[in-house]
Amino acid sequence: MNESASIAFVNGLELAVGLIILVLFFTGPWSEYCIELGRQKLFRLRDEVFMLAADGRIDFDSDAYRLVRDYFNGLIRHTHIINVLTIFFVAVKGSEFSDPSSTADRRLAAIDDKKLRTQLHRKMSAATSIQVGVAFIRSPIGWLFLLFLSPLILLNRLFQGGRGNNWTDRVLSRIKRAMILECRVA
Repeated sequence: MNESASIAFVNGLELAVGLIILVLFFTGPWSEYCIELGRQKLFRLRDEVFMLAADGRIDFDSDAYRLVRDYFNGLIRHTHIINVLTIFFVAVKGSEFSDPSSTADRRLAAIDDKKLRTQLHRKMSAATSIQVGVAFIRSPIGWLFLLFLSPLILLNRLFQGGRGNNWTDRVLSRIKRAMILECRVA
């Protein structure tokens, strides 16, 4: 072998070893760390909902409380299963799911206290965002999506002026609907 061929071979070997280490990192410790971090955040949100019930703002036996509790429990249980491809599938095909969120919305609408109802909606939306975030940051594919889509999402948010009803909200809403269906809380 001549000198340039041996340098090319060493460079190729370094690249292969580097890629193997990167794949092992993303599928091993990084993935586990992201899953556990996401679960911790979900536990914290679920505890906040529990404290609302413990303070007497919502009854432990109410349909709305059980809906939110089961939603959080399902997300916590499925955190390791949900990945970027699942999120992508739900974002594209989410309208084909039966709509259990209408049942969920009816259960939450039964709460007379509008402030409490809004809090519960926000906590469920935050939980969905956490789940999506975990799926993206634990995956190399997710990092690529974030790298290329972040400017588009940022521009969309800027031009929407903070108003709702944009495509990112619709995607998160579809994902939440699918999560409700998957968590069997409808």
